[in-house]
Amino acid sequence: MVVVGCWAALWLFMFFAMSFYAAMIPDSLGWGTVTLEASFGVLRFCFLIISISAALLTCGMFNLWHADNVIEAWVEFVQTPLFTAKKALYLELMLQMGLYFLMSISEVDWSALLVIFAGFYLDAKNKNFMLMYIVGVGISILFDVVHAAALPNYDSMTPGQSFGASLFVVIFLLKFTILGTIYLYEANDPEKYVNLDAPASKFEEEIAE
Repeated sequence: MVVVGCWAALWLFMFFAMSFYAAMIPDSLGWGTVTLEASFGVLRFCFLIISISAALLTCGMFNLWHADNVIEAWVEFVQTPLFTAKKALYLELMLQMGLYFLMSISEVDWSALLVIFAGFYLDAKNKNFMLMYIVGVGISILFDVVHAAALPNYDSMTPGQSFGASLFVVIFLLKFTILGTIYLYEANDPEKYVNLDAPASKFEEEIAE
């Protein structure tokens, strides 16, 4: 409890420091508006790492979360042949999630949550999550096109802005790559979905009774 309390205190101090700093900066220094740049983004990135680490530590110490499903998913990832659409989809999703974490230095993008949908679809073979991912990515691509059209030239960007814009472009292109890989996985992979609409077998019906 002492260790978890120290992590919770660190999390609170970091959160209040970020909040107070963002609230106290002036709106303008006389020649333009003041915006939070990459230095604040590094602090935000550290806050994300602290949040994830504190959550994992708390769940592990108090047995709030069991890692059986994660171990099973990791074993399935390791046992998947390298030159297959499924393995490529695993690697692309991991890469995209890592890029989303790095992009939090410049901005936090809500579409990072879509990677969780795709990961659950890949692990549980649930078609509903595939459809949710495709719809969500389709919407995010439309917003990304608008965002890309509003981006200034790289010559007029600060180093932090150019770093975020470069990651944004790579993530944007990865969305199309992931969609194409899902299509290949659906067309060629022998594994099928868990059919939730299929009638239960006689043995399952007896268990239910």
